[in-house]
Amino acid sequence: MKAHRPGPHKKRSGLRALQLEMRRIAALQHHLIPRQAPNFKGWDIASSYLVNHSPGGDYYDFFPLVEDRRLALVVADASGHGGAAAITVAQVRTFLHSCPLTCGHSFPPFCPVESCAVPPPGVILAHLGRLLEENTLSDHFMTACYGVLDLDTGTFLHANAGHPPPRWWRAAFGTVEVVPDCAGPPLGMGLADTYSQASIRLDRGDVLVFFTDGLVEARSRLHGAFGITRLYTALREAAAKGAEAVKRKVMDSWQKFLAGKPCEDDVTLVVLGRAR
Repeated sequence: MKAHRPGPHKKRSGLRALQLEMRRIAALQHHLIPRQAPNFKGWDIASSYLVNHSPGGDYYDFFPLVEDRRLALVVADASGHGGAAAITVAQVRTFLHSCPLTCGHSFPPFCPVESCAVPPPGVILAHLGRLLEENTLSDHFMTACYGVLDLDTGTFLHANAGHPPPRWWRAAFGTVEVVPDCAGPPLGMGLADTYSQASIRLDRGDVLVFFTDGLVEARSRLHGAFGITRLYTALREAAAKGAEAVKRKVMDSWQKFLAGKPCEDDVTLVVLGRAR
């Protein structure tokens, strides 16, 4: 007896159903990304989020810790693309938004945030690492940079799990620097129980640039990868005008570099600036 093979119509119907499901997952993922950055006097925040695959694995978020005038910020990138990467992003976001100690808002049945100390970035990353190790496939992981900004002093305490470190425009010196190295392994691989931390102070006019590797690894037909040098050039040219100007300059330079060629990875850019 011959095995039954689905006809062309059934194949097309199945493909349309799969495409619809991927679009729905992508729509949900976009819903999970902040619609706008928080607004704080003396600070300027801008972001760009481009998902080349439907859906993708990039994620960024903000958590205003209003009670003590701090802002938590995360930029992350899940391995791979498609549904599995989107699930990893959703898991991390759900954890961060459901706990008062990470989202900064009290709600039952969890303990009130006023009675507990908000964990530092290294502790948050370690907990996220355990969460992903227990709830994802063995070959899935996520890189992440997590930091907490003191809005009054400009102190930025951060930890890093295998993610490209932020770049720091220091207005007083006219230089671009890599933030102090505190890199640990990606999340979900069971390689670290703790993550080290580092601290810097953003002075007036300083800018921090966070990004996923899709930005600097994007390749044009003629010039290879976009690279970190082009990012530095755009940052130097626009830093004096604030975070929004830096975002526009970087993404305009990136788009011109690709010259219409589609990017092979998702791209996230988050720019944090302190007003002069």
